[in-house]
Amino acid sequence: MAPPRKARVMPSTEAPARAPGLPPFADAHVLRGILDAMPARVSYFDKDRQFCYNNKEFYEFMGLAPEQVLGRNVAQVLGQQASDETLPQVEAVRRGETIRTEGWRDYKGQVRRFVQTTFIPLFEPNGAMDGYFVLVRDLTESEHQKEELERGTQQLEGVMRGIDDAVVLFDADLRLVLCNQGYLDLMGFPPLLGRPGTHMECLIRDRLERGIFYGDEKPGKPIEDLIRTRIEAHARIRRETQNIHRIQGKWLNLRRRRLSDGSLLVTHTDITAKYEADRAKREQRETLQRVAQMETNATLLAGLGHEINNPLAAILAQASGLARKITDPGLARHLECICEATERAGRIVHSLMRSARRREQRQEVMDIPATIRMALELAWNDGTPPWLEFHLEEKPDLPKFIGDSDQIAHVIANLVSNATQALEAANGQGAKRLNIDVGIKENHIIIRVADNGPGVPAENRERIFDPFFTTKPPEQGTGVGLALCRALAQAHGGRLELEETPGGGASFVLRLPLQ
Repeated sequence: MAPPRKARVMPSTEAPARAPGLPPFADAHVLRGILDAMPARVSYFDKDRQFCYNNKEFYEFMGLAPEQVLGRNVAQVLGQQASDETLPQVEAVRRGETIRTEGWRDYKGQVRRFVQTTFIPLFEPNGAMDGYFVLVRDLTESEHQKEELERGTQQLEGVMRGIDDAVVLFDADLRLVLCNQGYLDLMGFPPLLGRPGTHMECLIRDRLERGIFYGDEKPGKPIEDLIRTRIEAHARIRRETQNIHRIQGKWLNLRRRRLSDGSLLVTHTDITAKYEADRAKREQRETLQRVAQMETNATLLAGLGHEINNPLAAILAQASGLARKITDPGLARHLECICEATERAGRIVHSLMRSARRREQRQEVMDIPATIRMALELAWNDGTPPWLEFHLEEKPDLPKFIGDSDQIAHVIANLVSNATQALEAANGQGAKRLNIDVGIKENHIIIRVADNGPGVPAENRERIFDPFFTTKPPEQGTGVGLALCRALAQAHGGRLELEETPGGGASFVLRLPLQ
């Protein structure tokens, strides 16, 4: 209801003779034309609430003739209920106030209508109230549309609440129209930011200040620059964009779609399960390709080793024979160098051929502690080196693992041998330690081989598993050991990784799935 205000007193003018039902100072012809042209229903009542005038819209709506209305009161024409309902407004009008009301009203012989009713007092030039106008605007259709819109909005909100994905809708000015609880929960937004009218800038700023970044946002850049870049990117969208980002530990497909009215619909679909499954498939394919490549290399190495061994044996035999016959010390030294180089070449070929001798992988129940003991025997023929502090920690009651114990023992033995050689070559002071930890984590058997040696330089961390890459002297390594170990781990459905070791040393982790 509008606040009451005093009615304007119309000035005194010379007017034609009074027209029936209208004030004496009104130009009847002009006033009647104006009132009949109005889309509202207009009635004029005297102080006793009797109908003195109605415009054309009133008679057409009520379906009555003037003689059925004029001179009668509200109760006689509209009914006692309508008379009682409007009595408070009439009392206010008699005090000189203008009153406006809105609401549903029942009419005799008519369906319910939603109307806006204005009561306006009219005074004579001497200040006495002559009567009052009542203007009735029919807002039924507008109210129906509003209610329909509200129902549609409620239905949409209900649907959005039931959607697990995060959904948010912005208008053309990038102000929030609506969002579901999933969006607020995903980003951790407070309920206040979920209110309609919130600008996208506020949402982005809140997210960035709490350290939640999309994959294409660099945390080191100023927040205001990131906000401006994100706002400009959304403003440039004409149809639809899709991106995949990792947010709050989930892989999400962000789909931004420009709607016909210029608004922007943004959905965040959780694709973590599918993404991880696809990644696992890719890794499996890559593993098979690497294994196939290793098999090819192994076959090539076996062939090369066989072909090279024969001439090496001949060179060594001839050089040894000459060494026994020559007495010149200088020539004998040269022949000795030839023999040493030939023997070194033979050891390299033997190592390559041993790595190449691959057989069909067995599938049998493995005893992990027994497999580790086998690996230690392979790595240390004469037992634990006396200068080494070795510690083995096994989780009790380890489950059985299905695989090839010889191959797993080969992997562990290779890791132990590498660690032992690195520790032996280290010149640092203090005890030299090697630890093997065995446990269960996330349905995997975890075998960790860690030492406190010099570790792996940062520039080599990504290359140590590459075939033929080695940091050892030529007489000690061929660069196929770790590559073969990783291939064997992957053939068992597991992984061999180099862990970060902030305190120094090297830590290799073998993960074997229990399924």
